[in-house]
Amino acid sequence: MTEKVENHSYFVQQLANAVWLEVNKTCTKEDIENGLAKLLLQYELFFSREVDGLSNLQLNLLKALAADEKELSSKKTIKKYNLSSSASVNRSKEALVQKEIIDVFEKKTEFIDPIFKIWINNTYNKRI
Repeated sequence: MTEKVENHSYFVQQLANAVWLEVNKTCTKEDIENGLAKLLLQYELFFSREVDGLSNLQLNLLKALAADEKELSSKKTIKKYNLSSSASVNRSKEALVQKEIIDVFEKKTEFIDPIFKIWINNTYNKRI
């Protein structure tokens, strides 16, 4: 269960609480999925508003990050996610860092909120 939220203690607690509300006697995989679904629903409005304030390039970069693309500036990733150019990837990445949506640590770019990453995947990446 903890890997769903990348072992981030705050989000593990949130997910555990949501799952706890689903459990009858024994925690099942279905309880975990239902808890996660309710947690995503709880944040739906917040995440939608967050996305509304982003440019198309920034949102496309989030889609690529959520899909665990490693080479964000590669021609393949730029084409697949319509990221325009490697320069626009860098500008979008910097803007998302400033908005505190992503962070770059030891050359690795990741979501600050792993639940937002799940929401991006559920909302957008099923279409890719």
